Amino acid sequence: MTQPIKILFVLLAAAALAAAAWVALANSGGHEYGTDDPAAEERAVDNPAELDPANELARPEGQESERVAAEKDKGAPSASVAPSKPTLALSVQGRVIDRAGAPVPDATVLAHLGRSVPGRQARNGWSIKFRLRPAGKPTTTAKDGTFSFEVEAFARSRIEVAATHERFAPSLVAKDWTTAQGTLKLDDLVLDTGALVRGRVLSDRGAPLAGAMILYRTHDWPRNARFNNLLAPVHTDEHGNFEQRHVPPGRFVFEARFTKYIPAQSERLVSKHGNRLDAGTITLALGCGVAGRLLDLEGNPIANATVTGSVSRSAEGDKLKSRFQDLKTLSKATRSTAAQSEERRALMRTFRANRKIRRSAKSDTQGHFSLDGLPNAALSLLAQHEQFIDETLQPVLATPGATQTVEIRMHRRLTANGTVVNSVSGMPVERFGIRARRIGRTPTRNAQQAAIAQAKAVERRIVRERLMQKKNLDRAAKLAKAKAKMNASQRKKLDAELQQREQRNARSQARRAQRKANRNVASTNRNIARQTRAAYLQQRLGPTGRPAGRVPAPSKHPSGMFSLANLVPGKYVFDVGGPGYTKQAAGPFMLERGQSVPPVTIHLEPGIDLAGEVVSRSDGSPITNASVELFIPPFKLAPKLSDPLMQAIQPQSPGMRIESVKTDGKGRFRLAPQRAGLFNLIVKAEGFSTWRKDGFNVGPAQHMQGLRFTLGAGGRVWGKVLNLEKDDEVQVVLASTKGTRRFIDVDKGAATFEARGLEPGNWFVRLHHKRRPGGMLRKAAEAFFQPGASTPDIVLTEGSDVQFNIDATQEQLGTIEGTVTWNNKPGQGFEVSLVPEPGTIPDSALADPRGKNFARRLLSGILRKNTNREGKFKIEVVPPGRYTLKVKRSARSNRNKSSRNRSITHQQHVIITKDRPVRLHIAVYTGNLQLTAVHKVTKKPVRLRVMLADPVEAAGKEPKAWGNLPSHVRADLRGGRAMLRDMKAGEYVWYSYGSGMKGASGRLFVSSGTTNKHTFEAEPRAKSTGGR
Repeated sequence: MTQPIKILFVLLAAAALAAAAWVALANSGGHEYGTDDPAAEERAVDNPAELDPANELARPEGQESERVAAEKDKGAPSASVAPSKPTLALSVQGRVIDRAGAPVPDATVLAHLGRSVPGRQARNGWSIKFRLRPAGKPTTTAKDGTFSFEVEAFARSRIEVAATHERFAPSLVAKDWTTAQGTLKLDDLVLDTGALVRGRVLSDRGAPLAGAMILYRTHDWPRNARFNNLLAPVHTDEHGNFEQRHVPPGRFVFEARFTKYIPAQSERLVSKHGNRLDAGTITLALGCGVAGRLLDLEGNPIANATVTGSVSRSAEGDKLKSRFQDLKTLSKATRSTAAQSEERRALMRTFRANRKIRRSAKSDTQGHFSLDGLPNAALSLLAQHEQFIDETLQPVLATPGATQTVEIRMHRRLTANGTVVNSVSGMPVERFGIRARRIGRTPTRNAQQAAIAQAKAVERRIVRERLMQKKNLDRAAKLAKAKAKMNASQRKKLDAELQQREQRNARSQARRAQRKANRNVASTNRNIARQTRAAYLQQRLGPTGRPAGRVPAPSKHPSGMFSLANLVPGKYVFDVGGPGYTKQAAGPFMLERGQSVPPVTIHLEPGIDLAGEVVSRSDGSPITNASVELFIPPFKLAPKLSDPLMQAIQPQSPGMRIESVKTDGKGRFRLAPQRAGLFNLIVKAEGFSTWRKDGFNVGPAQHMQGLRFTLGAGGRVWGKVLNLEKDDEVQVVLASTKGTRRFIDVDKGAATFEARGLEPGNWFVRLHHKRRPGGMLRKAAEAFFQPGASTPDIVLTEGSDVQFNIDATQEQLGTIEGTVTWNNKPGQGFEVSLVPEPGTIPDSALADPRGKNFARRLLSGILRKNTNREGKFKIEVVPPGRYTLKVKRSARSNRNKSSRNRSITHQQHVIITKDRPVRLHIAVYTGNLQLTAVHKVTKKPVRLRVMLADPVEAAGKEPKAWGNLPSHVRADLRGGRAMLRDMKAGEYVWYSYGSGMKGASGRLFVSSGTTNKHTFEAEPRAKSTGGR
């Protein structure tokens, strides 16, 4: 089944953005750096492929394409890794009141907190964030309804505070917080009575189920997701009735659970404060049971293991496919598809519902376990234990009301042993840290399952070949039988047609062979490039070509021996490092179930320590908490962009970051030992300009201990957003041509912004409206499409102070909206697109190939919408300019409809301005066209190809030139007949041609809302009488 085309430009970017000031290495004593280096203008990128336009302006400063977790090596002043746990103190204050404004005492207040991502907004207005986790302990409100508590937070955090009370429905509020805000004062949490919902739970035999548990499940995700845990479950009484009070407003369902029964949900309900709702009757069906025992390979019981039962997706999926094929065959025989379609939908609903059901149990001291309430389907059992390899048993067939008995044997986890030695002397290294890291994809099936799948594929290929051979033999026999009944003239004519067919087949095979050869050449070139890059990474990173991950703190290992236990089958590298040695990812090593792991020997290379200090250029004082980052230069160079705006949108990457540390209180730093070679080095600190050196030479150790980096004062940009609306949330985006990106939130009250520590260079300043539709695509369009977009807005020097005001009313984007009617009905399933005419895309972008491609891909994402059920469309992010509006059937509505016409059914010119939206009403009239071709003499169907085009567009053009016309449609009349659907109503010119037939042309008319029929009489070509 063809997947619908989806334009998605909201994925996170994968290339590096590090702010850099270009300086050179001076040869003066003490190794002080601070002079400009013109050679450093040549910057490289590890992956020259163009980036997603929606992500170019959405990527915050400092994200790299290949991130390597920095470690906190022993002896280093500090690590640069962002803390995985909150460490900053955050004081939260607020108040809980009821709907009348009266304080609510003794309400329970709970907090959840997580790291937030700056500069991004989800569609529902919530910031995109990491998973929120409980923060602090629950507190209660005072008599005046106020509360206050302290939690540990990140530098940028998202905090969610919920209030519950026995007399009210729960309520919550969420806020973003940064360290600059200090104490967080929340808006009032308003509690209301909520809704009262009643219902009943019965078995599939109609008996009431007493003691069934009723769980609240919201359908307003993620806004009300926390309510699933805040609303306590209730249980049914002896009559199966239940009552849930204080249900918060929103869409939800109730889920009923009971021992040995399959869970079920109520119909979706919508609650409001003060409502009384009836959830109806929830019917639970008796489920299947599975009991068994877990044993190791010696027959000993395994205690405290977790066994999870669920539907076997492979077995049930095969069963579903088989049933679908039966229904397809039945529908062809009976010509009745409505019942089969409804049954298919019912099967899919059951399949999806069963997939969500999972049951878990722990094994006892004898290894026994028991599961119940599983669906009536082929089951899969997953056994897990910390000392054993996960084991899956499937399919397990059980019946409702019965218990199936099974036995699961588990293998013990694997252990890898080895020795670490010095690569130069060969002597054991006795102090190092090591850990095993699994790489590659986890195998989804074992060797037996893979062999079965491969055998099935071979069997399918053999069946296809046999069917093709039989088809060819039948065709040859039919042809021979037909030739036996022909006279000499007819046989001669048939032989000529067969010869022409063979020639066409030969040409087609030659084209396919050429395409295959081109694909092979491209594949070979890709493999060569991949191998060359792998060799480069192996030379820089070690035999595996992979950067080392986090290495544990060094510990004592007598004779250099190590042992890594509790490993599961898979492909591993061993991250190892020690004092004075370079970190490396040794391997790869393949560990397989049931096989012993041979001892390994890892050779550690002595490395070069890099240490020094970072000081201020103005007074020489040490800079605390400065970041020192080391990169491996990119493997492949990319051409430098000529357009300044494209330099800011698609900055060059410094390469693969392999080490990053921060300076201590005295400005000192120490990097982990490195191999000798050229690196890219970046030093940056808040409030200072960034220092960067490409081609930083790491040489002998005695020259790498006294490094000294001087950072100049960074620039300051401040200003005011003029004419800012009261409720409008805006953000100032500053982008440097060197790659630095800063996102500054504008103060709502004063409408001011300020950015400090900006590096010298050319900067672009853009205003982004958070609440306006379009998301990241709008942010990219706001940066790219505006008058003078390629000219930097400000030029900063070291320590400069620049005021820059922005007018919020100068909206640079337009809007077009309207409705499409199709034969006087709402036109659902039409694609409305805008094609820019010359002059819309900035000339500077057209001059740069990468800029032109960026603009093209950006426009393809924002200038296309599909009509809804009411035939309405709205394109909200349109750069001002002249466009050609085109309407045609969307690819989504054409799924599984190969005969659907995709030609343009409507076209007109529009001018988009930033002042007011364009509103259109488009009427589309189409009809179906049934074409039939018959022989002029014999009146038998013949095979023809027919081309159709609009008479105005085709005027003065040969038929072979019609293919580039918007209205062009081509039909292949196989068997002498074809049906063209959704043809634009009106007059068409046509041209028909075919093997052995004269070319013919004419005109026809397509009426709307009906099936138009047209018959072609094909006249054979006159036979040639000439000869040698």
